Amino acid sequence: MALKDDLEKLKLIDSLFHAFTLEEMKELAGRDLVVSKLRGVDVNHIGPIGELYETMIRLRDDNTMLKAQMVELKSDIQDIVRVLNLPLPAPVPIYSQHLQNLKSKHNIY
Repeated sequence: MALKDDLEKLKLIDSLFHAFTLEEMKELAGRDLVVSKLRGVDVNHIGPIGELYETMIRLRDDNTMLKAQMVELKSDIQDIVRVLNLPLPAPVPIYSQHLQNLKSKHNIY
């Protein structure tokens, strides 16, 4: 299975990154960087691991935003249920602080 092999490769790369210091990694990669420049490969390209890292950061931020929105929606639903559970008054218009909060929160007038 390709996915399992990829995960094992990433685990190995991760363990190598933790085993070397930054200076040792620069020293090891120095020759490859020179060869890459001679071949015309863009050395500043972030590569697949960098892209995965950027994607992970973006997804983490999206997840945090979605959690916050979910909490807001939960609060709105609780307010709606509270409004619906109010006893029906006589022909006087319904006034509820929860309803007013929802109206002002979502700019409904």
